[in-house]
Amino acid sequence: MVMNKKNRDKRMYSSLLRTYKNHHLSVDPIEDPGNIDITYDVNFSSLSRELKYLGYDVTLKLQRDFLLDNGFNIFFDELQEKYISAEGIEKLKINSELNGMKAIVDSNGLGGFYCLIAEKL
Repeated sequence: MVMNKKNRDKRMYSSLLRTYKNHHLSVDPIEDPGNIDITYDVNFSSLSRELKYLGYDVTLKLQRDFLLDNGFNIFFDELQEKYISAEGIEKLKINSELNGMKAIVDSNGLGGFYCLIAEKL
């Protein structure tokens, strides 16, 4: 699912809980258990204040930046190498995985969501 990152914080949802299937907004969290991603909106400001009060150093990062800082490129490059030498159905499966990995770091899509990192001081 791709949405305008600039307006994401202004978008009105009917619930804090959203589900995604095949990278598209889905409807029912129990529609297909195990095959649907569940997203819950978190009030990061409130959570950050509480964690800081409890003695944590808190950082917010875009999912894209978090993944890139933590080895995403290594996994992506390894998968691309497998794709180059794969054949037939295996090549199609790997291509699907590569597309999924691209989606989670897309700044205008899932990569534009935030991650909260809390480290005990």
